[in-house]
Amino acid sequence: LMGLRKCPSWLVATMVIGIGGVDELRQIVLPGRHASWLDFAMDCAGVVSALLLYVLFARMASNAIAHAR
Repeated sequence: LMGLRKCPSWLVATMVIGIGGVDELRQIVLPGRHASWLDFAMDCAGVVSALLLYVLFARMASNAIAHAR
């Protein structure tokens, strides 16, 4: 987990979206479950929202550190 700090955020987002896609594909073969494009789209929207919040808070923290000096 600590290695992800050095990983570009776009790469982390791509990996998480990939995991969501694999999860949807896995649900095709599970009894009582079904795959849904809408569910995958919501997974992607969640990843994009989290990435945007991360970038926003990282910039706010960077600005706060710069102004504290």
